[in-house]
Amino acid sequence: MSSRAPNAGFAPLRLFSALALALGGCAHYTPAPLASAPPLAGAEAAAGLLPPHPLAVDEVVALALARDPDLIAARARRGVAQAQLVAAGVLPNPQLGGSLLPLLSGPGNVPAWTLGLTQDVKALLIYRPRLRAARAAAAQVDAELLWQEWQVAGQARQLA
Repeated sequence: MSSRAPNAGFAPLRLFSALALALGGCAHYTPAPLASAPPLAGAEAAAGLLPPHPLAVDEVVALALARDPDLIAARARRGVAQAQLVAAGVLPNPQLGGSLLPLLSGPGNVPAWTLGLTQDVKALLIYRPRLRAARAAAAQVDAELLWQEWQVAGQARQLA
């Protein structure tokens, strides 16, 4: 009689199948073609956004202010700061809670009930300083955005 288990010949096949299934889910590299032209130049010219004549200095500045990715990110930060200012101005809501508990034992026949009104006093105490800090943060973001716009406009004027 043989000392091998009846399914011993299938062990390498099972291992190979498990390995093939595991590798089947892996991503494969396929090279993507590179762009042959700048992505904005052709799109703007095709859409008629660029005038047919050479751009004046003011037009170059306006285009630089509208297309600069750092300014777009700074404008998004300004929107976040404005949203935080609105959130800082919201007062906390009071909470009303209650319960009705049936009496399960004893001679009484009146159920127990509770009613409670809670208010976050700490949020009321720090409301004005929190609002002042949010206003200062929003003003700081506005000043930083203005400074960045001024720098981009100056650099665009210089390069144009």
